[in-house]
Amino acid sequence: MRRSAMSSIRCAAVALVYGCSVLGTSSTLAHQRDGVPSLGTEDVRSPEAPPSTSPATGTDAEALCREARARRDAYLEIWKNQFLKRNRMDRAYFDNHVRVRDADVECSWQSGLSFRVQYTVTFGWAAIEAQDQLVILLYESESAYRHLPLVRDRLFDESEISLTIDKQVFFSGISAVKPAAKLSFANQAAALEAFAAKAGTKDLDNVRLAFYVPGNVPRIDGHPYLLARGTVNAKQNQCVEGHVNLVTGEIKTWANACIVHSTGVVGGVSSDAPAGEPGGVPPDVPDGMVSESPTPPPMPDPPKPERPRFIRVSGGVLAGKAIRRPQPPYPEEARVAGIQGAVVVEVTVGEDGVVLEARAISGHPLLRDAAVEAARGWTFSPTSIQGYPVKVIGTITFNFRMG
Repeated sequence: MRRSAMSSIRCAAVALVYGCSVLGTSSTLAHQRDGVPSLGTEDVRSPEAPPSTSPATGTDAEALCREARARRDAYLEIWKNQFLKRNRMDRAYFDNHVRVRDADVECSWQSGLSFRVQYTVTFGWAAIEAQDQLVILLYESESAYRHLPLVRDRLFDESEISLTIDKQVFFSGISAVKPAAKLSFANQAAALEAFAAKAGTKDLDNVRLAFYVPGNVPRIDGHPYLLARGTVNAKQNQCVEGHVNLVTGEIKTWANACIVHSTGVVGGVSSDAPAGEPGGVPPDVPDGMVSESPTPPPMPDPPKPERPRFIRVSGGVLAGKAIRRPQPPYPEEARVAGIQGAVVVEVTVGEDGVVLEARAISGHPLLRDAAVEAARGWTFSPTSIQGYPVKVIGTITFNFRMG
């Protein structure tokens, strides 16, 4: 099977999979299939030319792409029908609250063709950008999902597209959006004020709107959420995270560590500084020459850097520090469906080498849970910087292959 293009087309996972954003800030959006939400990710690829033939079959993929794009309006109506049906939404509510921004056929995927819809859902003052993607054709060369009654090398009709959503065929899915008459807060400022009161701090950042809620069970209920993080005590690395259900008004918060990011080296020289200013080129001096000038006063000692608390490393570096590496079992549902491929799990490793957090950031939804559960069992040799123990953020890649 070919999976090289899956990572660039996904729309149901983690992340969390497809895009939700407010004021231009992206986050993840979940999809629902068989009434159960599953995570998707945003497709951020640049458009590519379609392959001239279907892999291994000689099918005229370029002709299929042209035919699919000629049916764009029909596919948009199919998406709308599925969206209304699965979200139990009437057309009047849809017309007043959902605005399609873009819709097009994607032809560069090696397993078939897909139809992508980008749209904005408005709940009063809250507007969330979202994206759905539907499988509309599978090439004969694609070996997955052979147990489903899907005719290969032919564009799917609405019943077949509905089946791809029901059976979680690759990334095919419809976002869960529950109609809401009104929100519990007059505006975003009021929602943030309520969150700050619950969190015990007004120093908030990473504020965004989303349907998918990390750490919440269920992950998605179709309601819009405001997500935020606040700093309680930066010196003690104490932060708080949480979310606000904008429909019910429910607020949940939990303590978490703050992640410290390095911003540069103290005392470095900036090539962008204006001439005559510290770090810049002296004024009126030809290139390669330095004029005589009085000896400048000694620079004060740079401040001592703060003790590092977090570092981010590559997957290879993290794997090299692993002491225990349990491998995930192959999910039976994925095996039956012929699903295989890589799942990348981001982990936060504590100062003692134990995994504190794990979340899948790419990979097929049917493989993700097993990979995350396995990652939680990994242990690593402790890491220290400047003599201080630190937490480490990195990734573990699990490859699921059927032999």
